[in-house]
Parts: sequence; C-alpha cells; structure tokens
Amino acid sequence: MMESWRSAFSVLHQASLKQDSLAGLPLVILTRENVNENEREQQKDLLHLSSRAKQTIAVHSGHFIQIERPDLVIASINETLSTQPAQDKTGLAAKDKGDSPEKFAGTWEGKCQDGATFVVVGLQLNEARLEGTVSIGNMQGDNTGACLMVLAPPVPEHAQRISEPVLKQNVLSFEGSKHADGTFARFELKRTGINKAELRLLGTPVADNPWQLVKVQ
Repeated sequence: MMESWRSAFSVLHQASLKQDSLAGLPLVILTRENVNENEREQQKDLLHLSSRAKQTIAVHSGHFIQIERPDLVIASINETLSTQPAQDKTGLAAKDKGDSPEKFAGTWEGKCQDGATFVVVGLQLNEARLEGTVSIGNMQGDNTGACLMVLAPPVPEHAQRISEPVLKQNVLSFEGSKHADGTFARFELKRTGINKAELRLLGTPVADNPWQLVKVQ
C-alpha cells in the first residue's frame, strides 16, 4: 500500500513540473477546511496542472473528505463527467471566442521553470472597461526571455498599472510603465484556452516567445 502511494505521488510530482500537463482535462482539487496556509498554497499550486482546474474548500471536513463530505466528492465527480461545450483545438468553446472583457477579468500567473511564480496579471472590470496591473519578478532567464529561476517574486509594490487597454479578436493589448525615453512597455495578452493565455512583451524576445499564463482566480 505504501509503495503504491509513493508511486502515485511521484507521478503527480513529475506532472506538476509541466504547465497544463493534463492537457485541459477537468480537475477539481478538494481542500479540507482547517488546513494550514502552507498546505493550502501547495494544493493551490496544483491548479496549473490543467487549464480547467479549480480548487474547492471542503467546509466541515477534516483530512478524510471522502468520508466526511461524500456529497462534495460525488458532486465534484459529476461535474468533471458532465457534458462540456464543443471545443476546437485551442480548448475554447465556439461561443467563448468573442471579444468579451469578462473572459479576461481575474488573476493570471506564469510559472518559472523552477515552479515559482514570476509574473502576475490582475485584471478587473470597471464599467465594461478592463483595468489592473502587471507585475514581473526579478528572474534569471535565457536569450528567448524564458524564465529559468526566480530571484525575487513579483510584488504589488512594483506592479505596473496598465493603461490604454484595447480588446480585439481575443487579444488584449495594453501599456505598462513608462521608460526613461518616454515610451511605454507594451503588452499583448491572448487567451489560448478556457483558463490559459499567452503574454507578449513587445519589443523584446518575449514578443516571439510568449510567457504561458494560467488563470488562478
């Protein structure tokens, strides 16, 4: 029994190293109510296993959720088995591909190769207009702009407030902070799946090698 558990956790760990390793399969992460912050964050990190992952807090449950909240387990299973809208190869349902600002609202995160978050895009709707911030941590990267190691995580104090947002054909273009020469950092956020997106930083190698983001909230 113990060896089978070790094997299962080993497989899960290897899968967790790759973004969307479950290729968009539905995934419900059940977390017991009275869990410490460290364990809660560890389970939250599992959200990047699938673009269709969600985390649910099992209220009034301890460690054995399947015994104390069988109703929640059954509901979660039924949810993953329920009929899904027809999707194309991008993972977006046909009715979900329009220029809808609501689909962009939320918190998007990008993971570095070391598993740490290095970029966060937070978007909110204000009278049908998107506003928010983009925060990029201090990282070690390669010549394509890919993140190899996070040296300092993104923090709200250093976030760039976005301006001039334009949404067209499922791509949100916006400006970030102002450079010393008077120009602005320019970004493009393109939705590529239900909870997946690509972030381009124009004028840099990231324009051709976009960062992969997952919507976490």
